[in-house]
Amino acid sequence: MYIQRRDGHIGVVNSLALAAGGITRDTPDPPHGKIDRDENGEPNGILRESSKYLVYSKLPEYSTEEYYQGLKMVFDEFIELGLT
Repeated sequence: MYIQRRDGHIGVVNSLALAAGGITRDTPDPPHGKIDRDENGEPNGILRESSKYLVYSKLPEYSTEEYYQGLKMVFDEFIELGLT
């Protein structure tokens, strides 16, 4: 599971996604990123800035149809908020 915060600066992942990204307690923080860790030094699933790309880059690409469906959702939200 990968959930990205609205502003795009933080990703939240589960243990399966951490494994897919190769993130362990020994993984160093990438340049311009931070892997949050628990009190034992284990990654807790919060990936800040560039560290989220360790997992995000492993996600399958969206199809054209999925991309357009997502845009429609965003545009509908803009309209609901009064943005034109």
